[in-house]
Amino acid sequence: MKKNFLKLSAMMIACALIFTSCAKDEDTTKPVITVTGGTTMTTVLNATFVPPVVTATDDTDGDLTSSVKMTGTVNKDLTGDYVLTYSVADAAGNTDEKTVTVHVVNSAANLAGNYSYINIWGVGTVNDTVFKTDVIAPSSTINNAIVFQEFGSYSTCPVIATVTGTTISVASQTFTVGSPAAPTNFISIGTNTINGTSITINYNETVSGTTTICKSVYIKQ
Repeated sequence: MKKNFLKLSAMMIACALIFTSCAKDEDTTKPVITVTGGTTMTTVLNATFVPPVVTATDDTDGDLTSSVKMTGTVNKDLTGDYVLTYSVADAAGNTDEKTVTVHVVNSAANLAGNYSYINIWGVGTVNDTVFKTDVIAPSSTINNAIVFQEFGSYSTCPVIATVTGTTISVASQTFTVGSPAAPTNFISIGTNTINGTSITINYNETVSGTTTICKSVYIKQ
C-alpha cells in the first residue's frame, strides 16, 4: 500500500513539473509592427503613392515582415484621407495591428478660401467694374489647380486655373452663360500673379465672336 502511495505521489509530482514547464514555455508575447515615419503621412495628388516601410518582429519567431498583411487602398488621384491597416500573427497566434492614415492633398490647397474680387470688363475701353465675392476651392482631382466658383462676374461657370509657383493661368474654357445665354470663352493672357493673399488674372472674354480684355483681382478674406 505504501509503495502504491509513493508511486502515485511521484506521478503527481512529475505531472506538476510537466505542466509547470509547459506553462513556462507557452508563447503569450505578441509580435511588434513598426511603421517607419509614423502612422500619419501625406502624399501629393496625382503623384505615385509610395507606401510606408512596415516591418514586424517577434521575440520567438524573429523577423515576421514577410507575413505582414495590409488592407485598405489609397486613390492617388482623389484628395482625401485614406486608412491602411497592417496586421501580423506569430506561430502561437499572438497578433499586432497598426493603422496608417494617408492624406492625399492638392499642393495649391493653401489658396482655398473666401475672396472678395474686383472684375474690370473692357480694360482701357468700357471699364465696367464689378465688386463681388467668391469661394476658391482646390481641385480634388488635378494637383496645383484651383476652381473659381464665380469668374468674370458669372456665377454659373466654375473656371479652373493652374498654379505654378507665384503665377497662375486659365486655359481656354467655354461656358454657356449670360442673359440671353451665349457661348462665352475665357482664357488668361499676359502676366497673372499670386502675391501673398491676392490673385491677379488678366483674361480675354469672347462672346459670339467679340473679344473683350478683362481683369480680375481677388483678395483673400
